Amino acid sequence: MEDSGGVIGCAGLISNDFISRMDLWPWICALYIENSYRGRSLGKELLLRAKADAEKAGFNKVFLCTDHIGYYEKYGFTYIGTDTILGEVVQEFMRAITKIIIFKLSDFLFKNGFSE
Repeated sequence: MEDSGGVIGCAGLISNDFISRMDLWPWICALYIENSYRGRSLGKELLLRAKADAEKAGFNKVFLCTDHIGYYEKYGFTYIGTDTILGEVVQEFMRAITKIIIFKLSDFLFKNGFSE
């Protein structure tokens, strides 16, 4: 993510974030927003992009590990377990990728034979 030619944030989508969970993939990794740009929902935008890229590649779930408890849950991630990486305990999360369909109720009722 750039602003005025400078990098202000990043995130990655990789096949594996650590060797003990080779059964889970792909992983969102290295989510980072420069301090002066935080609080603007830019992390959310990077998460959405990573999930969209994973979905485009045919995956219906993405995973991540973190010690930032409370942040990823706001974006639909669910805690699935705890592991240790290089001696540090981290939380593992999963997010199912689903398509959200938005429609006007009046359009739905009209198309299905209901009238106002």
